[in-house]
Amino acid sequence: MRRVVARVEPLSLECGGLSLELRPLSLECGGLSLEYGRVSLECGGLSLELGPLSLECGGLSLELRPLSLECGRVSLELDGLSLELTLSP
Repeated sequence: MRRVVARVEPLSLECGGLSLELRPLSLECGGLSLEYGRVSLECGGLSLELGPLSLECGGLSLELRPLSLECGRVSLELDGLSLELTLSP
């Protein structure tokens, strides 16, 4: 059986007002396991953050962690199956 493992430690990229940060990424090939840490993207007043994503294939397990998006006064947050939209004054 062939096994492929890839890991990416935190990567940070900045260009002008754009900031991109990639947290650890783990990939395995065999039983197929994909784990994705956090992606944080900031540009001007826009902030996008993607929480951990975990995918396993065997008994089949898929997990999506919080997704948060902020732009000016609008805040969007996804956590599991709940959706929350917050408008700041």
